[in-house]
Amino acid sequence: TFLTCANRFRRWRLIFTVLFETGIRVGELCGLTWADVDFSRRVLCINHSLSYGKGGGERCRFMIHPTKTEAGRREIPMTSELFDALKKEYAARSVTGFCPTEIDGVTGFVFWKPSGSLYQKGEIDLAIDNIRNAYNKIEMDRSRDEDRLPLLIPHFSAHSIRHTFLSRLVEVG
Repeated sequence: TFLTCANRFRRWRLIFTVLFETGIRVGELCGLTWADVDFSRRVLCINHSLSYGKGGGERCRFMIHPTKTEAGRREIPMTSELFDALKKEYAARSVTGFCPTEIDGVTGFVFWKPSGSLYQKGEIDLAIDNIRNAYNKIEMDRSRDEDRLPLLIPHFSAHSIRHTFLSRLVEVG
């Protein structure tokens, strides 16, 4: 239901596909580069993350960090859905252009805004809220028309997606 509603928002579709299909941390998602996407082996190489804050100075800025733990350096197999979505995005970027932003020597970010700036965790959580609210409004109207109780999506964050992903992995062994 959430992903169906998110698909209406082109800008967010791939971001949520990656989060739901991999369970990676938001900082790892925001820092993902095309060099981290290995199409031939069908894996995502997670070896750094992106954060935004004060980095030893007075001004806030984007920063590249190693993964949270050494075990956080990993390769994640791509599902067919994720592989196809990333291939499609790469083909589109090959025509329209890749991210021009460089952070601490890292370039080629997969996710970036039209302004050239990168995404921050709070923006992804805000997008979740907006998509959830849009879905819940539609569901409230439908349930009223159909004289039934609404099936609403409760509040959740991008980090909740990670926990859900990991719980589902445990469920399937």
